[in-house]
Formats: sequence, structure tokens, C-alpha cells
Amino acid sequence: MHETADQALALLRSLDPDLDVRLDDQESFCAIHLPPAPRAEYRFTLYIHEDGEPQVGAVLVDGDSEAYFWYWPFEEPDFTSAAQRQSEFLSAVHQLLTSRSRIRQKRGWLNTHFRCEVEVGGAWSRVGPLMSGLKASFKPPPSDQKVTFYESRALVSP
Repeated sequence: MHETADQALALLRSLDPDLDVRLDDQESFCAIHLPPAPRAEYRFTLYIHEDGEPQVGAVLVDGDSEAYFWYWPFEEPDFTSAAQRQSEFLSAVHQLLTSRSRIRQKRGWLNTHFRCEVEVGGAWSRVGPLMSGLKASFKPPPSDQKVTFYESRALVSP
């Protein structure tokens, strides 16, 4: 297992030693599946690839686990060093798990766009990148389904 995965597991144990995580250690990556917070509409999974690239992904609790949804890749060119990338990944995981969060999905004609936000001091602020994916169907969404918010409480106390 990669050092970043060990550090992520140590962070999770420090936040809640009884947190029910499922570890999926594959040949080319490690996935740390986190449980959803109570009444959450999505849950997070942490991925650490063998080259060291970490990612945070979210999947809907009551949806297709393979469906395209929000994720946050921590790509090497975005950081000055591997240590900085690992530090910022762990900081992001801490923030996502200890804050109320929401994922905004905006459906357009060609793409679906995602934005993750956390609540800080009563206000919402974006974390991670804006993500988008090409839709399978190129027709306009119904007007009442253009923007959807999915919410989650904090998984653990800060």
C-alpha cells in the first residue's frame, strides 16, 4: 500500500477510531470506501494510485455506483512536490469529512457539471475543481431538473 493511503487511514483513525471503512487494495490502486453520514445522499471514496496520485470521489447512496459524479484528482502538475500534494489531499479529506457538504449538479444540453461545497461559518464555499462530463443523451433536461443539490452532514466531528 502507498504511503499516502497509510496517512489517509491514520487520519481517519484519528478522527474516529470506530469509523467503518472498507479497504480495497488492488494491484494499481487502493480504494478507501467511507460510509455515508446519517441521511447523506452521497458518500466519499478515497483513491490512491500506485504512482502516488490521490483522488477523492463521491457516489450517490441510492444510485448507480458506476455513474459519473463529482471527484477531485490531485494531479502531480498542480503541486510543487509530492509532499505538498499529499498534505493538501489529507487536508481536503479532513475538511470534507468534518464539514457539512453539498454537491451541485447542473445539467446542460451536452454536459453535466458538478461542484462540491462545504459550509464554513454559515456560508458555502467551493472545494476542489469544477468537474464536467459529456452526457449520453443530447437533449435538454426538463426545466425543473437543471440544477440538483445533494447534501451530506459531516461524517465525523472535527
